[in-house]
Amino acid sequence: DTAIDALLQDMLKLGANRKSDIISKIAGGAQMFKMKAESSIMQIGKRNVEAVKAKLNELDIKIVAEDVEGNYGRTIEFFCETGELTIKTIGHGVRIL
Repeated sequence: DTAIDALLQDMLKLGANRKSDIISKIAGGAQMFKMKAESSIMQIGKRNVEAVKAKLNELDIKIVAEDVEGNYGRTIEFFCETGELTIKTIGHGVRIL
């Protein structure tokens, strides 16, 4: 939770207007390993996604795109100039959000 707050503070210091400039795109939160016991405590990726969504909602920051959960890893690149989030996966191709 602290990373989102720190990033928001840095963006505001650099001149972002919280009400009109800030939107979000989120990716990740995969369940990489199958566990015998499917307890919620072992669903770390899902819990991370839920925590991020709750924090962004608390801050009134809209999520405009997402690629979350699943059972495969992602390599993510964000391009500040265009706002594109490129997600590369093995077996699931490339997505641009």
